[in-house]
Amino acid sequence: MRPFRQLLLLLLAAVLLVGSAAPASADAKAKRKPTACQAAKAKAKKSSSAARKKAVRRACRKPVRRPVRPVTPTPPVQDDEPVDETQPPTPVDTVVETVTISALEQGVMDCANRERAARGIGPLQIDASLTRAARGHAADMSQRSYFSHETPEGRTPWDRIEAALQGALPFRAMGENIAMGFSSAEATCRGWMASPGHKRNILDPVYTLIGPAWVDGYAVQNFGTR
Repeated sequence: MRPFRQLLLLLLAAVLLVGSAAPASADAKAKRKPTACQAAKAKAKKSSSAARKKAVRRACRKPVRRPVRPVTPTPPVQDDEPVDETQPPTPVDTVVETVTISALEQGVMDCANRERAARGIGPLQIDASLTRAARGHAADMSQRSYFSHETPEGRTPWDRIEAALQGALPFRAMGENIAMGFSSAEATCRGWMASPGHKRNILDPVYTLIGPAWVDGYAVQNFGTR
């Protein structure tokens, strides 16, 4: 009888163990939060509306991995697209005007002429109208903190140069380079020469005149031909 009693006690202990473990397992399941897909399906069972079905499809949709395109960091903007325009000449009496330029403006002009001379292109001569327009635009960009060939009001390089003529012969061809953020005229010129559009303006044999400007780190080159 003793072995039988021991077996009975073991079976009873096993039953008690299983009985005490069941609620713990149930509690664990109760604490597990349903997924968004499961929650949407549960709500859909209560209502078969199209909105519920759409919610289930949206919640149960598998994520799609899209290929990531590599991003190449770009340096701060220091120059803009150069302007290169040509207009037919208008006969007007010639007015000769002299102009005095600063050392930085002289550096902007000299650098351009060195690049032209190295390629057998004639030098650019200083022009009062182009210089006046360039200085006005450089000062305006500095004072109003913008960087563009067009002013906030939409005035173009042609508008500014025509306003700066003051009786001088108008230009039949004109170009403009602008830059900001460079520490010297030499560095500014190197930046322009590294840009195809700006380099084209500097080396264009059509241009014979230049108006350089430098105001608070804003540099402008206006080119012209009469």
